[in-house]
Amino acid sequence: MFNLDKFKYHPLGEKIANHLSTVTQNPNKHLFRVMLTYYFGMLTSQMRVGIHGWGDSVLPVNIYAICLSESGTGKGYTMNTLNTQVINRFRETFLEETFLAAAEENIERLANERARRRGSVEAKEEEKLLKEYNSAGEVLFQFSKGTPAAVKQFRHKLCLAKAGSINYNVDEIGSNFINQQDMIVLFLELYDTGRIEDNLIKNSAENTRVERIEAATPANVLLAGTASSLLDGSEAENKFFNMLETGYARRCFFSYSRESTKVSEMSAQELVKKMFNKHANADMSIIADHLEQLACISNLEKVMELPHDAAIYLMEYKLWCIKRGEQFKEHQKTLKAEMDNRFFKVLKLAAAYAFVDLQDEISITYLEYAIKLAEDSGRDFLALNSPEKDFMKLAKFLVDFKEPATLADLDLLLPSFNGSKSKKDEMIANAISWAYKNNIVITKQFTDQIMFLKATVLEETNLDEIIVSSSDHPSYDYEPDVVPIEAIEAFGQRANWQWCNHHFENDYRHDDNVIPGFNLIVLDVDDGTPIAAAQTMFQDYYHIIYETKRSTPKHNRYRIILPTSHILELNNEDYKQFMQNVIESLPFDIEVDEASKQPSKKWITCDKGVLVNDTAWVNGKEVDPKLFDVLPYIPKSARNEQRIRERMEMGDLDNIQRWVIENTGEGNRNKQLYNYGMILVDMGADYSEIEEAVLDVNSKLKDPIGDKEIKNTILLSISKKLK
Repeated sequence: MFNLDKFKYHPLGEKIANHLSTVTQNPNKHLFRVMLTYYFGMLTSQMRVGIHGWGDSVLPVNIYAICLSESGTGKGYTMNTLNTQVINRFRETFLEETFLAAAEENIERLANERARRRGSVEAKEEEKLLKEYNSAGEVLFQFSKGTPAAVKQFRHKLCLAKAGSINYNVDEIGSNFINQQDMIVLFLELYDTGRIEDNLIKNSAENTRVERIEAATPANVLLAGTASSLLDGSEAENKFFNMLETGYARRCFFSYSRESTKVSEMSAQELVKKMFNKHANADMSIIADHLEQLACISNLEKVMELPHDAAIYLMEYKLWCIKRGEQFKEHQKTLKAEMDNRFFKVLKLAAAYAFVDLQDEISITYLEYAIKLAEDSGRDFLALNSPEKDFMKLAKFLVDFKEPATLADLDLLLPSFNGSKSKKDEMIANAISWAYKNNIVITKQFTDQIMFLKATVLEETNLDEIIVSSSDHPSYDYEPDVVPIEAIEAFGQRANWQWCNHHFENDYRHDDNVIPGFNLIVLDVDDGTPIAAAQTMFQDYYHIIYETKRSTPKHNRYRIILPTSHILELNNEDYKQFMQNVIESLPFDIEVDEASKQPSKKWITCDKGVLVNDTAWVNGKEVDPKLFDVLPYIPKSARNEQRIRERMEMGDLDNIQRWVIENTGEGNRNKQLYNYGMILVDMGADYSEIEEAVLDVNSKLKDPIGDKEIKNTILLSISKKLK
């Protein structure tokens, strides 16, 4: 319904954001756009601007924003620049002229009302009100710390003046979050109506209760800080997410980034030129002059009209938000609340944009400016609700550390690696699991009872980039190449060419010269397993088979080439163990010597023909075949240890039975049991042997099929094949 790509950002705000992005060398303009929402909202609410056209009452304009990013992204610089170069003239005019004039006029009005109501003298009522006004202290344009009692006192002064707003601007929220809990709860109450309930205090000469003024005071909030210091798994993080759940999520605009985005391809000379650009600074001065006009007393209590067509447009956006909110699950209540209420933030921001541009109404154009930013905010809010957990930080640290790390290294260099031994063990286990799902392998190795952890990022195999080297000599001139998988098919069509699945330094084939990195494994099958049976075993995998020189029709000897799921870079010792892990899991017996498991192993081509499986079938549909998953076989990895444990639990099963069970999961039981039966058919078994074997393997599955169903479906189909 809404083509967001065609929406634009607010032009004046974008001019400021571009300037801040250039000076701070931070291309993440969303950070500056969200910080600006608070400042625009503050200027608008200081003038008590309202919205008419959405419901019967006049709605206040106020903005809450949360900006979290790493140190050095420009948050502090932005606040300083906006305060001293952009809104400075508005602030001076507002505090020195507008607010004072408004206070004088409203105190006179209040004194007149009270005198008439009480039958007292107006001068005495005015004197009393002025005393209350002066005793409340100086007007703060904005503040970073406070107490609920002080806010209530300050709010009373604003009610006396009938001007101004309460503006709470906290930097380094990670460090200040816990000790500002009372303030944060208070501002949750202030957002909607600008009202808070008074506390009952003892009346005394030193502490006199004043008459409550029933009026609203708009409030604005900016919570900024370093993401890592707030989202560190501590009490502050827990309370922060609880704060979002209790109402801040639906009220705030968000900017969130886990990493510093300060990057630049410009030269030092270009950067200095942009940072000290006189024209850009002049533009900021012009903008400051423009914003000063907003403080004119004629704009006080201005009401921004929402035309009927814009109200319909906003309603359409609200319905779109509610529809998208339905996608969230029961446990994602905070995300749903933010989405369902996003339209209301849009209305307030659109009003602020229109007021800043000195407009009298909120047109569809201004709604679109606000929608554009609100959708970006929603994207960051979604990311904020998937924070980087301690175990993720651990996994990423190990990747960046590159060398094997000890627990002492982690204690010293990774602040989030803390707590008891059991907590650290759990963190390591979770890091290993998370890494596995993100193509990272974390391995453990023990030397002199010291554990070393090493992480390796795995690159997925591209079938157009298969690593091979080949030569016509046993040792020399192994030309390195990266070829499409189709080129490997030629190995079954050409005789006596020698090839390897690694590259070598100086093109000399020797273990000492192996360059780590392979994405093919090669299996020589000589035990008599028919080729047809092997094809059935590997029918779900991309594979290439070619017969070797000594193969005969009665005793098939052949080579199976399997592209792997990932490129592995293993040293000679680990490669040898990796191949041993793969070989012992295969569904047939492969007799190999030690040389066959070395990374420098060579194979000889044969021109007896080639069989290629580049298609698989799932539920009758043609799909791309799987690549051989190498992750369960990597030495010293958690997945390999798990595989070994599961293998031991299978007891005395033969290799084919283990293979079938290991490759059977939810949804493919019938297919795998049928394949097992057909493998036995290819190997010459009779029906009674097949029936017994299939029922036996089925009984060992985690969720076996009923024997009657197997006999009426799988075994019936196999019996027809035998005939």
